[in-house]
Amino acid sequence: MLWKILLSQKDTGTPHETQIPPWELPLTTTTTTSPQIIPPSTTKLKFAGLLIFIPSYYDFVRLRNALKADDSAEFATVSEYSRNAEVTRARARFYHGQRRVLLYTERAHFYHRYRIRGIQDVIFYGLPDHGEYYSELVNLLEERGAGGGGRGFGAGAAGGSAASLATAHQATVTALFCRWDVLQLERVVGSGRAKKMLQGESGTYMFC
Repeated sequence: MLWKILLSQKDTGTPHETQIPPWELPLTTTTTTSPQIIPPSTTKLKFAGLLIFIPSYYDFVRLRNALKADDSAEFATVSEYSRNAEVTRARARFYHGQRRVLLYTERAHFYHRYRIRGIQDVIFYGLPDHGEYYSELVNLLEERGAGGGGRGFGAGAAGGSAASLATAHQATVTALFCRWDVLQLERVVGSGRAKKMLQGESGTYMFC
């Protein structure tokens, strides 16, 4: 699926080590992420526009609850259970930078294929079961400062030039995976690459 990606950005794959399958861990355990990948507070993000794609609804609930516990978190959610009005509101707030993070489930994408605007960075909280979703979401990345609402903040939010921040940021895509994600990984990078990535000693794999 990498050949279907149209934009130029950094793709990073990060193995997540675990001794038992994620589906056997208790609901309260975070299985596929770490504070080094997703900041504990969204106010620490330098830019708005972070889309977090989550294949499992249970992982969606974990992450949503963790962000809710942070009073300073600025995030929106779109899941398969979101009502139309909730989806419209979440997409608008995300696009205009009023919510810096958008949590988006795989089943919501499966049913609706929302064209979400304002995406500057993507984190795959787990690899999608449908490999084509990887390229579909990566191709939604927008160039920062290419128009639209206040998608940058900091200087821009204080009345400065958001466009001046654009040159300092390159869109990134981070995908988290573990040894049980072999089939999903193969659908994205191919069998040969997947084998090397799962057997390799490196903690990070980058495609530029």
